[in-house]
Amino acid sequence: MSKLNSLKPHDSFFKRILSDERNLKDILRH
Repeated sequence: MSKLNSLKPHDSFFKRILSDERNLKDILRH
């Protein structure tokens, strides 16, 4: 259970990076 809790912030961190990367690609496309 503690492992799951420690993974949650990590997961959101990766999601934020992925979304940022997607936004960057969109900006570069324009």
